[in-house]
Amino acid sequence: MDAAPLPRREFGRLLTAGIGGVALGMSGETHLATAQEPPVAEKPKPPSMAALIHAQIVADCPSEHWDDATLESLMGDIRGDLARGRTLKTVPLTNADEPGPIFAAYRTPEPRPQ
Repeated sequence: MDAAPLPRREFGRLLTAGIGGVALGMSGETHLATAQEPPVAEKPKPPSMAALIHAQIVADCPSEHWDDATLESLMGDIRGDLARGRTLKTVPLTNADEPGPIFAAYRTPEPRPQ
């Protein structure tokens, strides 16, 4: 009886695990050296998404008109946009969902003269 074909992602995982195992088997000294190193200090907390977006906007649009009030206003807009995005993300949608139309054609109450 033939075995089912191995999916390529599973093959990649097995190949990576095998190569990692061979590399660990060849470098026994590396394991001892890393065990004796002093513990590394805690990594700094990564910046928030709002701070990253803010920095990118300022980098993309350099200007002498950026002052503290403008930058604070920009950061508030970014935080508001991200909050709206999180709120919208909570509503589950399917492919069959359509947007709610806001537009409605204006109909005059009187018929058009002919």
